[in-house]
Amino acid sequence: MLAGIIECLPTPDQGPPRATYDDRTILLIAVWAIVHDRPMNWATQAANWTDTWRPERLPSPSTISRRFPRAYAQHGREVEGALLALMSPPTRDGMIDARPLCVGGASRDPDAKSGRAVGHFARGYRLFAVLDAAGLVRAWEVQGMNRAEPTVAKWLYRRVPAPMRRIVGDGVYDSMPLHTVASQQGLRHYSPIRQNKVGRRQQPRRKQLLKLWSTNIGCKYLKQRDAVERSFGHMNNIACGFKGLPSWVRRQSRVERWLWGRSLIDHAYKLHLLKPTQPPNLNAICSGVHGLPGAVVPPAGVELVHRSPLGKVVRQHPPATPRAGDVEDRIHHLPHVGRALTTARLGRRNQRRDPLPLRIAEIGGGSLPCHPSGGCGSLNQLKTTFQTRSNPTYPSAWESVVPDAMGYDGCAPIVPTRDWT
Repeated sequence: MLAGIIECLPTPDQGPPRATYDDRTILLIAVWAIVHDRPMNWATQAANWTDTWRPERLPSPSTISRRFPRAYAQHGREVEGALLALMSPPTRDGMIDARPLCVGGASRDPDAKSGRAVGHFARGYRLFAVLDAAGLVRAWEVQGMNRAEPTVAKWLYRRVPAPMRRIVGDGVYDSMPLHTVASQQGLRHYSPIRQNKVGRRQQPRRKQLLKLWSTNIGCKYLKQRDAVERSFGHMNNIACGFKGLPSWVRRQSRVERWLWGRSLIDHAYKLHLLKPTQPPNLNAICSGVHGLPGAVVPPAGVELVHRSPLGKVVRQHPPATPRAGDVEDRIHHLPHVGRALTTARLGRRNQRRDPLPLRIAEIGGGSLPCHPSGGCGSLNQLKTTFQTRSNPTYPSAWESVVPDAMGYDGCAPIVPTRDWT
């Protein structure tokens, strides 16, 4: 992310004549301090840099304090414009709003003025910004908190890029002089009408807006202004994002330069998100080293019977054709010493097999799974199947399995049986 900002900095040969440090080095040190949310004198110490980005020589704190305002005045807006040029062009629709930048009550900053913040009065500054539909700041200004928003909006509309034609704001921007300035710049300003009333003076633009907001299209367009609040909130989501004015940033000129660095960070972060991700290196994964440590082979499919025979007791057709399927929450039976145990009940331990004879209450039903190949014959030649409710799937020790050599056609599945003839 920092590499995108450094690419937009001025060339090393730009700077005042006979200067030891060029403007590129001065701006790089300022951006490094703003990214890490530290004062400028912190960035002049070599121990606070990495070998990748550290310049060959670092200036003193007094040199940074003297040279940074001049370098920002000459190249600050150019660097921001070059970074925005790498992203998508401005959209036709835009939004305008202000964000309070409060300072402490004990601050002696003479430029910090008192004004209305979000739900209360405070001292500090305001960030007035015009954003496009993609959430990119296209024009911004820093003024005291006592400045009216429609007044500062007149200055911003003169710096709005050409592709933007429609800008929507909240009810604070309902000002007829602002509509006049917007029309002179080729813009159309949209804002709610205060108290839904138009004054006695002839104000055709406000009358048009009053009719527009009474339609469904106008209401939907007016709701798009809420995106500016989300865009301001996204500036705080990253680690080096906007977290309010620090204690060492006072006076309006320093606040402006500090917000300039914060805007570069926000643009560079969004530019980083637009870059396509690199595909995985399949050659490294398919080599001798396993690409996913701790990977587990998925279980194979299990042959599941479509349904068990129901309804008729004799002459029942065999179940539908088995197919492979996935078993969820399967039970893995651990090996036991001796004979296998039955399935445990909910909240119980493994149960021993029932040594008693079958009771009538335990018989779930009896059926003939298949018929002899030579005809039905007598019922004495058929094997009756009794299926219990406790263990309907696995045969117990006293049960026997019907072999194919007993005259069955072999089309039925193997089921637990017992000869009761």
